[in-house]
Amino acid sequence: MEIDVNDAKRDNELTRRAILEDQAFDRKSEQFHRGQKELRPGRNFLWNTFRYKTRKDLDNFRKNFDLTFPGAPGVGF
Repeated sequence: MEIDVNDAKRDNELTRRAILEDQAFDRKSEQFHRGQKELRPGRNFLWNTFRYKTRKDLDNFRKNFDLTFPGAPGVGF
């Protein structure tokens, strides 16, 4: 089996392009996600979900929860 030098060069060029595209994507991704802070240990990602809800919103949430999950612990809480 004979290896054509031009085929090897073409394969090397394709590999080099793929590596450069991956590196460019990684740089762009890192820059995009740079401002997203990690959560502190033990912190639930929903920690501030209800931060700006009114009492009416929370009561409505509770009512809908009770209707959706009638057998769940805390129904009618």
